[in-house]
Amino acid sequence: MTADDTNSKLLLVDSPAARFSPGNWKGDAGRGGSLYRQSWNNGAWCSFTWHAALENPTATLLLAPAASSQISYFLNGIPVEGIPASGDIAISGIIPGALNTAKLYLQNSGQYSRWNDGVNVIRIFGLRIDKDSSAGVAPPNRPWVLLVGDSITEGIQAEDGADNYLRSYAFYLECAFDQLGLDTAVSACGFSGWLRPGDGDSDVPAYYAVTGGIYNDAASRWNKIDEGVSMLDANGLMSAYGELDSAPAMILINYMTNDAISGCNHADVQASVTHALAALRSAAPAALICIVIPFGLQNTAIFPNGLAYVETLKAGVTAYRAAFPADAAVILQDFGADLSRTITNEIYANPNGVHPGLLGHALAGSLLAAQCAEIKFRSAQS
Repeated sequence: MTADDTNSKLLLVDSPAARFSPGNWKGDAGRGGSLYRQSWNNGAWCSFTWHAALENPTATLLLAPAASSQISYFLNGIPVEGIPASGDIAISGIIPGALNTAKLYLQNSGQYSRWNDGVNVIRIFGLRIDKDSSAGVAPPNRPWVLLVGDSITEGIQAEDGADNYLRSYAFYLECAFDQLGLDTAVSACGFSGWLRPGDGDSDVPAYYAVTGGIYNDAASRWNKIDEGVSMLDANGLMSAYGELDSAPAMILINYMTNDAISGCNHADVQASVTHALAALRSAAPAALICIVIPFGLQNTAIFPNGLAYVETLKAGVTAYRAAFPADAAVILQDFGADLSRTITNEIYANPNGVHPGLLGHALAGSLLAAQCAEIKFRSAQS
Protein backbone atom coordinates (compact mmCIF):
# COMPACT_ATOMS: atom_id res chain seq x y z
CA MET A 1 0.00 0.00 0.00
CA THR A 2 1.35 3.39 -0.94
CA ALA A 3 0.06 6.93 -0.76
CA ASP A 4 0.22 9.77 -3.27
CA ASP A 5 2.45 12.19 -1.34
CA THR A 6 0.98 15.21 -3.14
CA ASN A 7 -2.64 14.44 -2.28
CA SER A 8 -2.60 12.32 0.85
CA LYS A 9 -0.65 11.04 3.82
CA LEU A 10 -0.33 7.50 5.12
CA LEU A 11 -0.47 6.75 8.83
CA LEU A 12 1.35 3.44 9.14
CA VAL A 13 0.51 0.75 11.65
CA ASP A 14 3.57 1.69 13.74
CA SER A 15 2.60 5.38 13.77
CA PRO A 16 2.01 7.08 17.16
CA ALA A 17 -1.49 7.67 15.81
CA ALA A 18 -2.27 3.93 15.79
CA ARG A 19 -3.29 1.67 18.64
CA PHE A 20 -4.15 -2.04 18.67
CA SER A 21 -5.90 -4.34 21.10
CA PRO A 22 -3.32 -6.11 23.27
CA GLY A 23 -2.56 -9.76 22.66
CA ASN A 24 -4.47 -9.94 19.36
CA TRP A 25 -2.16 -8.90 16.51
CA LYS A 26 0.95 -9.98 14.69
CA GLY A 27 2.86 -7.91 12.13
CA ASP A 28 5.32 -8.22 9.31
CA ALA A 29 8.13 -8.56 11.88
CA GLY A 30 6.88 -10.86 14.61
CA ARG A 31 4.38 -8.78 16.54
CA GLY A 32 5.77 -5.52 15.15
CA GLY A 33 6.94 -3.99 11.91
CA SER A 34 5.67 -1.12 9.78
CA LEU A 35 3.86 -2.87 6.90
CA TYR A 36 0.79 -4.41 8.52
CA ARG A 37 -0.96 -5.85 11.55
CA GLN A 38 -3.09 -8.98 11.28
CA SER A 39 -5.60 -10.75 13.54
CA TRP A 40 -7.95 -13.73 13.32
CA ASN A 41 -9.94 -12.90 16.47
CA ASN A 42 -13.46 -11.55 16.32
CA GLY A 43 -13.40 -8.65 18.77
CA ALA A 44 -9.86 -7.58 17.87
CA TRP A 45 -9.74 -3.80 17.48
CA CYS A 46 -7.46 -1.02 16.33
CA SER A 47 -7.77 2.75 16.31
CA PHE A 48 -6.27 5.71 14.47
CA THR A 49 -6.28 9.30 15.75
CA TRP A 50 -5.77 12.30 13.46
CA HIS A 51 -6.37 16.04 13.15
CA ALA A 52 -8.83 16.56 10.30
CA ALA A 53 -8.46 19.40 7.81
CA LEU A 54 -10.89 22.32 8.00
CA GLU A 55 -12.28 21.62 4.54
CA ASN A 56 -13.22 18.33 2.88
CA PRO A 57 -11.26 15.97 5.13
CA THR A 58 -11.00 12.34 3.99
CA ALA A 59 -9.75 9.12 5.55
CA THR A 60 -9.57 5.55 4.27
CA LEU A 61 -8.73 2.42 6.20
CA LEU A 62 -6.41 0.26 4.13
CA LEU A 63 -7.31 -3.42 4.43
CA ALA A 64 -6.54 -6.59 2.55
CA PRO A 65 -9.71 -8.46 1.48
CA ALA A 66 -10.98 -11.17 3.83
CA ALA A 67 -13.21 -13.90 2.41
CA SER A 68 -16.32 -13.84 4.60
CA SER A 69 -15.55 -11.26 7.26
CA GLN A 70 -17.15 -7.99 8.29
CA ILE A 71 -15.76 -5.05 10.21
CA SER A 72 -17.35 -2.19 12.08
CA TYR A 73 -15.90 1.13 13.11
CA PHE A 74 -16.78 3.80 15.63
CA LEU A 75 -15.88 7.32 14.52
CA ASN A 76 -15.80 9.54 17.58
CA GLY A 77 -18.21 7.07 19.18
CA ILE A 78 -20.66 6.82 16.28
CA PRO A 79 -20.92 3.22 14.96
CA VAL A 80 -20.97 2.07 11.37
CA GLU A 81 -21.54 -1.69 11.33
CA GLY A 82 -21.57 -4.68 9.00
CA ILE A 83 -19.03 -3.51 6.41
CA PRO A 84 -17.70 -6.33 4.21
CA ALA A 85 -13.95 -6.63 4.68
CA SER A 86 -13.40 -6.65 0.95
CA GLY A 87 -10.64 -4.04 0.80
CA ASP A 88 -10.14 -0.36 1.58
CA ILE A 89 -12.90 1.35 3.57
CA ALA A 90 -13.68 5.07 3.36
CA ILE A 91 -14.51 6.67 6.71
CA SER A 92 -17.62 8.84 6.69
CA GLY A 93 -18.71 11.52 9.15
CA ILE A 94 -15.30 13.04 9.86
CA ILE A 95 -15.50 16.24 11.94
CA PRO A 96 -13.59 18.98 10.06
CA GLY A 97 -10.95 20.89 12.01
CA ALA A 98 -11.15 18.51 14.98
CA LEU A 99 -9.30 15.58 16.49
CA ASN A 100 -10.96 12.41 15.18
CA THR A 101 -10.56 8.80 16.30
CA ALA A 102 -11.75 5.80 14.28
CA LYS A 103 -11.87 2.50 16.16
CA LEU A 104 -12.23 -0.57 13.96
CA TYR A 105 -13.49 -3.97 15.17
CA LEU A 106 -13.38 -7.34 13.51
CA GLN A 107 -17.14 -7.84 13.83
CA ASN A 108 -17.48 -11.36 12.49
CA SER A 109 -15.62 -13.78 10.26
CA GLY A 110 -16.14 -17.17 8.70
CA GLN A 111 -15.34 -19.92 11.18
CA TYR A 112 -12.71 -21.49 8.96
CA SER A 113 -9.26 -20.69 7.62
CA ARG A 114 -8.29 -18.16 10.26
CA TRP A 115 -5.47 -19.52 12.38
CA ASN A 116 -2.57 -19.89 9.96
CA ASP A 117 -2.73 -16.79 7.72
CA GLY A 118 -6.09 -17.96 6.39
CA VAL A 119 -8.47 -16.15 4.07
CA ASN A 120 -10.59 -14.86 6.96
CA VAL A 121 -7.90 -12.94 8.85
CA ILE A 122 -8.03 -9.16 8.93
CA ARG A 123 -4.86 -7.44 7.71
CA ILE A 124 -4.53 -3.67 8.16
CA PHE A 125 -1.91 -1.54 6.41
CA GLY A 126 -2.78 1.84 7.89
CA LEU A 127 -4.99 4.88 7.43
CA ARG A 128 -4.74 7.21 4.43
CA ILE A 129 -5.74 10.81 5.17
CA ASP A 130 -5.87 13.89 2.95
CA LYS A 131 -2.78 16.09 2.62
CA ASP A 132 -4.17 18.88 4.81
CA SER A 133 -4.95 16.57 7.74
CA SER A 134 -2.24 15.43 10.14
CA ALA A 135 -1.45 12.56 12.44
CA GLY A 136 -2.57 12.70 16.05
CA VAL A 137 -1.29 10.75 19.03
CA ALA A 138 -3.25 7.73 20.21
CA PRO A 139 -4.14 7.45 23.89
CA PRO A 140 -1.58 5.49 25.93
CA ASN A 141 -1.91 1.75 26.40
CA ARG A 142 -3.57 0.67 29.61
CA PRO A 143 -3.64 -2.40 31.84
CA TRP A 144 -5.54 -5.11 30.03
CA VAL A 145 -7.90 -8.04 30.32
CA LEU A 146 -7.76 -11.22 28.25
CA LEU A 147 -11.15 -12.81 27.46
CA VAL A 148 -10.94 -16.44 26.36
CA GLY A 149 -13.90 -18.37 25.01
CA ASP A 150 -15.78 -20.10 22.23
CA SER A 151 -18.49 -19.14 19.72
CA ILE A 152 -20.62 -17.55 22.43
CA THR A 153 -17.77 -15.22 23.35
CA GLU A 154 -17.13 -14.23 19.73
CA GLY A 155 -20.81 -13.47 19.17
CA ILE A 156 -21.93 -16.34 16.93
CA GLN A 157 -25.73 -16.07 16.41
CA ALA A 158 -25.83 -13.17 18.88
CA GLU A 159 -27.96 -10.87 16.70
CA ASP A 160 -31.21 -12.64 15.85
CA GLY A 161 -29.23 -15.63 14.62
CA ALA A 162 -26.58 -13.56 12.84
CA ASP A 163 -22.96 -13.45 13.97
CA ASN A 164 -21.87 -10.16 15.55
CA TYR A 165 -19.22 -9.63 18.23
CA LEU A 166 -20.73 -6.21 18.99
CA ARG A 167 -23.84 -7.98 20.32
CA SER A 168 -21.93 -10.41 22.53
CA TYR A 169 -21.56 -10.42 26.31
CA ALA A 170 -17.82 -10.00 25.68
CA PHE A 171 -18.35 -6.64 23.99
CA TYR A 172 -20.65 -5.46 26.77
CA LEU A 173 -18.04 -6.57 29.28
CA GLU A 174 -15.37 -4.78 27.25
CA CYS A 175 -17.38 -1.54 27.54
CA ALA A 176 -17.53 -2.02 31.31
CA PHE A 177 -13.78 -2.62 31.47
CA ASP A 178 -13.23 0.56 29.49
CA GLN A 179 -15.02 2.48 32.23
CA LEU A 180 -12.73 0.80 34.75
CA GLY A 181 -9.64 1.97 32.84
CA LEU A 182 -8.79 -1.37 31.24
CA ASP A 183 -8.17 -2.44 27.64
CA THR A 184 -9.56 -5.75 26.42
CA ALA A 185 -8.24 -8.51 24.17
CA VAL A 186 -10.39 -11.39 22.95
CA SER A 187 -9.13 -14.89 22.21
CA ALA A 188 -12.29 -16.69 21.16
CA CYS A 189 -13.10 -19.30 18.58
CA GLY A 190 -16.20 -21.26 17.66
CA PHE A 191 -16.15 -25.03 18.38
CA SER A 192 -13.13 -24.61 20.69
CA GLY A 193 -12.63 -25.57 24.32
CA TRP A 194 -10.01 -26.63 26.83
CA LEU A 195 -9.36 -29.69 24.67
CA ARG A 196 -11.62 -29.20 21.65
CA PRO A 197 -9.89 -27.61 18.60
CA GLY A 198 -11.67 -24.66 17.07
CA ASP A 199 -13.36 -23.52 13.88
CA GLY A 200 -15.39 -25.69 11.55
CA ASP A 201 -12.23 -27.07 9.99
CA SER A 202 -10.66 -27.67 13.44
CA ASP A 203 -7.53 -25.78 12.40
CA VAL A 204 -7.42 -23.61 15.54
CA PRO A 205 -5.64 -25.43 18.37
CA ALA A 206 -7.36 -26.25 21.64
CA TYR A 207 -6.65 -23.83 24.47
CA TYR A 208 -4.50 -26.27 26.50
CA ALA A 209 -4.20 -29.68 24.86
CA VAL A 210 -3.72 -32.73 27.09
CA THR A 211 -3.95 -36.31 25.86
CA GLY A 212 -3.48 -39.23 28.22
CA GLY A 213 -2.30 -36.72 30.81
CA ILE A 214 0.48 -35.41 28.55
CA TYR A 215 0.56 -31.76 27.48
CA ASN A 216 0.99 -31.04 23.75
CA ASP A 217 2.27 -27.52 23.13
CA ALA A 218 2.01 -27.77 19.34
CA ALA A 219 -1.71 -28.51 19.69
CA SER A 220 -2.30 -25.67 22.19
CA ARG A 221 -2.81 -21.96 21.71
CA TRP A 222 -2.79 -20.45 25.23
CA ASN A 223 0.70 -19.03 24.63
CA LYS A 224 0.41 -18.09 20.94
CA ILE A 225 -0.89 -15.19 18.83
CA ASP A 226 -1.15 -17.55 15.87
CA GLU A 227 0.69 -20.63 14.63
CA GLY A 228 4.04 -18.90 14.23
CA VAL A 229 4.05 -16.03 16.74
CA SER A 230 4.40 -16.35 20.51
CA MET A 231 2.29 -14.43 22.99
CA LEU A 232 5.12 -14.57 25.51
CA ASP A 233 7.94 -12.09 25.96
CA ALA A 234 11.62 -12.93 26.30
CA ASN A 235 11.08 -13.79 29.98
CA GLY A 236 8.24 -16.20 29.25
CA LEU A 237 5.51 -13.83 30.44
CA MET A 238 2.33 -13.01 28.57
CA SER A 239 2.84 -9.76 26.71
CA ALA A 240 0.43 -7.16 25.37
CA TYR A 241 2.59 -6.30 22.37
CA GLY A 242 5.78 -8.32 22.75
CA GLU A 243 7.61 -6.02 25.11
CA LEU A 244 8.63 -6.93 28.66
CA ASP A 245 6.46 -6.34 31.72
CA SER A 246 3.07 -6.11 30.00
CA ALA A 247 1.20 -9.20 31.24
CA PRO A 248 -2.58 -8.95 31.61
CA ALA A 249 -4.17 -7.69 34.81
CA MET A 250 -6.96 -10.23 34.45
CA ILE A 251 -7.69 -13.41 32.47
CA LEU A 252 -11.30 -14.55 32.16
CA ILE A 253 -11.97 -17.97 30.63
CA ASN A 254 -15.39 -19.24 29.53
CA TYR A 255 -14.74 -22.79 28.34
CA MET A 256 -16.31 -26.23 28.73
CA THR A 257 -19.39 -26.02 26.51
CA ASN A 258 -17.75 -27.57 23.45
CA ASP A 259 -15.81 -30.06 25.55
CA ALA A 260 -19.17 -31.27 26.86
CA ILE A 261 -20.81 -31.30 23.42
CA SER A 262 -17.86 -33.26 22.01
CA GLY A 263 -17.72 -35.68 24.95
CA CYS A 264 -14.07 -34.97 25.68
CA ASN A 265 -12.22 -37.24 28.10
CA HIS A 266 -12.97 -36.06 31.64
CA ALA A 267 -9.56 -36.86 33.06
CA ASP A 268 -7.81 -34.98 30.28
CA VAL A 269 -10.15 -31.99 30.58
CA GLN A 270 -9.56 -31.84 34.33
CA ALA A 271 -5.81 -32.01 33.78
CA SER A 272 -6.09 -29.31 31.13
CA VAL A 273 -7.84 -26.95 33.56
CA THR A 274 -5.38 -27.59 36.37
CA HIS A 275 -2.23 -27.34 34.30
CA ALA A 276 -3.50 -24.42 32.23
CA LEU A 277 -4.02 -22.47 35.45
CA ALA A 278 -0.46 -23.26 36.51
CA ALA A 279 0.89 -22.18 33.12
CA LEU A 280 -1.16 -18.98 33.12
CA ARG A 281 -0.05 -18.12 36.63
CA SER A 282 3.58 -18.60 35.63
CA ALA A 283 3.06 -16.38 32.57
CA ALA A 284 0.96 -13.73 34.35
CA PRO A 285 2.09 -13.72 38.01
CA ALA A 286 -0.06 -10.77 39.12
CA ALA A 287 -3.20 -11.46 37.08
CA LEU A 288 -6.58 -12.21 38.55
CA ILE A 289 -7.73 -15.43 36.84
CA CYS A 290 -11.48 -15.97 36.64
CA ILE A 291 -12.87 -19.29 35.40
CA VAL A 292 -16.52 -19.01 34.39
CA ILE A 293 -18.81 -22.01 34.51
CA PRO A 294 -20.49 -21.61 31.10
CA PHE A 295 -23.82 -19.85 31.46
CA GLY A 296 -26.12 -22.58 30.12
CA LEU A 297 -24.20 -25.74 30.93
CA GLN A 298 -26.25 -26.63 34.01
CA ASN A 299 -29.48 -27.00 32.05
CA THR A 300 -29.59 -30.75 31.42
CA ALA A 301 -32.46 -30.33 28.95
CA ILE A 302 -29.97 -28.64 26.60
CA PHE A 303 -26.74 -30.30 27.81
CA PRO A 304 -27.61 -33.82 29.07
CA ASN A 305 -24.03 -34.37 30.27
CA GLY A 306 -23.47 -30.77 31.32
CA LEU A 307 -23.45 -31.31 35.06
CA ALA A 308 -20.71 -33.92 34.79
CA TYR A 309 -18.51 -31.42 32.93
CA VAL A 310 -19.32 -28.72 35.48
CA GLU A 311 -18.00 -31.07 38.14
CA THR A 312 -14.91 -31.75 36.01
CA LEU A 313 -14.28 -28.01 35.72
CA LYS A 314 -14.68 -27.56 39.46
CA ALA A 315 -12.37 -30.51 40.11
CA GLY A 316 -9.70 -29.00 37.86
CA VAL A 317 -9.80 -25.71 39.78
CA THR A 318 -9.83 -27.54 43.13
CA ALA A 319 -6.76 -29.56 42.14
CA TYR A 320 -4.93 -26.36 41.21
CA ARG A 321 -5.81 -24.75 44.52
CA ALA A 322 -4.58 -27.83 46.38
CA ALA A 323 -1.27 -27.67 44.51
CA PHE A 324 -0.91 -23.89 44.94
CA PRO A 325 -2.71 -22.98 48.18
CA ALA A 326 -1.05 -19.56 48.39
CA ASP A 327 -2.65 -18.40 45.15
CA ALA A 328 -5.77 -16.50 46.20
CA ALA A 329 -6.23 -14.80 42.84
CA VAL A 330 -8.04 -17.65 41.07
CA ILE A 331 -11.82 -17.34 41.11
CA LEU A 332 -14.42 -19.87 39.98
CA GLN A 333 -17.52 -17.95 38.91
CA ASP A 334 -20.74 -19.97 39.14
CA PHE A 335 -23.98 -18.11 38.40
CA GLY A 336 -25.99 -21.24 39.16
CA ALA A 337 -28.50 -23.56 37.57
CA ASP A 338 -31.28 -20.98 37.54
CA LEU A 339 -29.29 -18.75 35.20
CA SER A 340 -28.61 -21.79 33.01
CA ARG A 341 -32.32 -22.40 32.66
CA THR A 342 -32.98 -18.69 32.03
CA ILE A 343 -30.32 -18.07 29.44
CA THR A 344 -31.19 -21.20 27.44
CA ASN A 345 -34.89 -20.31 27.43
CA GLU A 346 -36.44 -19.27 24.10
CA ILE A 347 -36.77 -15.68 25.34
CA TYR A 348 -33.02 -15.37 25.86
CA ALA A 349 -31.55 -17.89 23.42
CA ASN A 350 -31.53 -18.90 19.79
CA PRO A 351 -33.66 -21.96 18.88
CA ASN A 352 -30.91 -24.48 19.66
CA GLY A 353 -30.69 -23.20 23.24
CA VAL A 354 -26.89 -23.28 23.09
CA HIS A 355 -26.22 -19.79 21.74
CA PRO A 356 -27.69 -16.83 23.60
CA GLY A 357 -29.53 -14.18 21.64
CA LEU A 358 -29.43 -10.45 22.26
CA LEU A 359 -31.20 -10.67 25.63
CA GLY A 360 -29.07 -13.59 26.78
CA HIS A 361 -25.84 -11.78 25.98
CA ALA A 362 -27.09 -8.63 27.70
CA LEU A 363 -27.96 -10.66 30.79
CA ALA A 364 -24.61 -12.47 30.91
CA GLY A 365 -22.68 -9.28 30.22
CA SER A 366 -24.39 -7.37 33.02
CA LEU A 367 -23.78 -10.15 35.54
CA LEU A 368 -20.12 -10.49 34.65
CA ALA A 369 -19.60 -6.72 34.60
CA ALA A 370 -21.06 -6.43 38.09
CA GLN A 371 -18.89 -9.29 39.33
CA CYS A 372 -15.71 -7.83 37.83
CA ALA A 373 -16.49 -4.35 39.21
CA GLU A 374 -16.98 -5.87 42.66
CA ILE A 375 -13.67 -7.72 42.39
CA LYS A 376 -11.89 -4.52 41.38
CA PHE A 377 -13.53 -2.62 44.24
CA ARG A 378 -12.53 -5.26 46.79
CA SER A 379 -8.98 -5.30 45.43
CA ALA A 380 -8.76 -1.52 45.77
CA GLN A 381 -9.93 -1.72 49.38
CA SER A 382 -7.49 -4.45 50.44
